[in-house]
Amino acid sequence: MAKHTIVIALDALSSQDVQQRLNFLPNIAQLMAKGSWLSEVKSVYPTLAAVTHTSMMTGVYPRRHGIINETQWQSDRVVQETLWQAKFIKVPTIYQMAQHAGLTVAAFMWPVTAGANNINWYLGETSFNQNRFGKPETILRASSPIFLFEMVRKFGQFRQHNEQPNLDDYMTMIAADTIKTKRPNLTLVRLTDLAEQGRRFGMQTQYTWDALERLDQRIGQLIQATKDAAIFSETNFVVIGSNVQKNISQRVALNQIFAQHGWLKTNHQGRILRNWRALAKQAGGSAYIYLRDSSLLGQIYQLISQLPGIKTIYDHHDIMALGADASASLMIEAQPGYYFVDDLNEQIISPVESRLAREGLDHNVQAIGGYHPDSKDVTVPWIMAGPDIKDAQQLKFDAELVDFAPTLADMLGIGIASDLDGQTIYPVVHLS
Repeated sequence: MAKHTIVIALDALSSQDVQQRLNFLPNIAQLMAKGSWLSEVKSVYPTLAAVTHTSMMTGVYPRRHGIINETQWQSDRVVQETLWQAKFIKVPTIYQMAQHAGLTVAAFMWPVTAGANNINWYLGETSFNQNRFGKPETILRASSPIFLFEMVRKFGQFRQHNEQPNLDDYMTMIAADTIKTKRPNLTLVRLTDLAEQGRRFGMQTQYTWDALERLDQRIGQLIQATKDAAIFSETNFVVIGSNVQKNISQRVALNQIFAQHGWLKTNHQGRILRNWRALAKQAGGSAYIYLRDSSLLGQIYQLISQLPGIKTIYDHHDIMALGADASASLMIEAQPGYYFVDDLNEQIISPVESRLAREGLDHNVQAIGGYHPDSKDVTVPWIMAGPDIKDAQQLKFDAELVDFAPTLADMLGIGIASDLDGQTIYPVVHLS
């Protein structure tokens, strides 16, 4: 059994990306040639990074692990706080179980790990983003403080700013050094260059093609790090798309409808007052509807169903079956090209401004995640290679992101709960 496993999660990497651009991705192609892979893995709902990564680490759907969105549900706040702390996860994670089994763990930019005391060396997604989260103590809580200071002292001169592609370059440099010097049993690396270029300029553009090639080069750097450390022959590699983004052109502000009907009100600062009766919470290409007054359900269903850009309305029974937030009364899926916002100071339907996205304003984007995972254009690739994995094997069966944790547990040789939503596929890929 391999002593080391490196997981590389690529935000916004779709099955389509790999199928169309494999000739430009030599490192990914080499892993596929030397390993086993699934080309179309089903995600979880909503398909947002914090949600999908947590399902990958727990083997259960969002309803059970508690990360049902990117941000907390804080109706009385203008800016919603990101779900970034490990304390919000309600079930055990694979990195907890790995450490309990005596393995060492490193994590880089992995969502919802801030404050995790069961990761030996970690730099959370907020570690280098003081502008976003403000206080230095917040940044320290997002990482292993001593490790953070060590890496900044060692590599700080290479850090130019927090934007892509520099951030992924910097993080890959640190991850490679950690592989060489610490030799963790489990290394979790998340890279976001592709997702950020898609948000700013749209998916399937030259910007995202260039980002995809940069990601492949970074995978090559991590592979090389294992060779430099003389552990390549003892290392399994796992590359997976963590979520998918779709291009957008129209914004839908459902809360504007509720405000017009008097079901919610705001103060002079734009904060929603606590006596709201109906509230929408965006999740990118989907949205949750929360009701304090259940008598409004039929009327709200009728109003939303008449809007342009609405693909499907899921009732509470559907939400439970999908594994999404059990406290929501409805969940709304947008048509292609549409996405949801929480804003109240605009029209119900409004166009996305390309110019504003290129100027870097967070509330104007060109592509976003959160859409229903049943569509084939939302599936992700999953590639495994290494001394324990069968060569050149394309797997044809259906698999989901919740299968990732039990499969990784088997790869690491550690125990895991038996009541997970996912199931291991390791016996199919294991080179016995």
